[in-house]
Amino acid sequence: EEAPKLKSYRLRLHATPGKGLFHRTTVLKLVPHLLLVNRLDVPIEYSQAGCEDKFCQTLLPGATAPFHWQSGEHKYIVVRFEQWMWSGGFSVKDLGETSVKLRRSVNNNDFTILKISVEMSGASLLISFNLQDQTWPPYRIDNFSSYMIRYRQQSSSLTSQMTSLAGMAIKEATGQHLPARMLADMNAEIWDMAAPLR
Repeated sequence: EEAPKLKSYRLRLHATPGKGLFHRTTVLKLVPHLLLVNRLDVPIEYSQAGCEDKFCQTLLPGATAPFHWQSGEHKYIVVRFEQWMWSGGFSVKDLGETSVKLRRSVNNNDFTILKISVEMSGASLLISFNLQDQTWPPYRIDNFSSYMIRYRQQSSSLTSQMTSLAGMAIKEATGQHLPARMLADMNAEIWDMAAPLR
């Protein structure tokens, strides 16, 4: 029988030179592997994907908190505003930026996009949450063809549509943590446009 996937604490060693009389000494500090930073003006709630029902923490504006995996499965982080829907999960394995969409409810057009930055800070990975500038969306699809194109994210049943007007742009941020590619349906044929979406 397979052993249960238990909560894990991942720490790192941060080495710095000593000062003064201890200038020849190397000081070792145990620091969290993952640190979450809320750079928003409102609190956010966070959890591990698949553990939302049993683990949910609040991160106040300007606050920093360590993050530890609650399970060995689905190592993605999800976030939301209070009483909003959970975002899609995002990975923190790689340095860089990604975006997730937060929705108030399934049938409500009220949403916002968070920009998530992953960077090194000493020996820890610093995961910062900021508002995404709506002027510069994380993904932009321009339709310069003479066809109307319907598109969706793979593994999603939601389909969007854009017109054939030259220069028409669709701005979108997905909320899926599944590996995904964009699919376009033109004249009942499916074309894989090989555009990776997070």
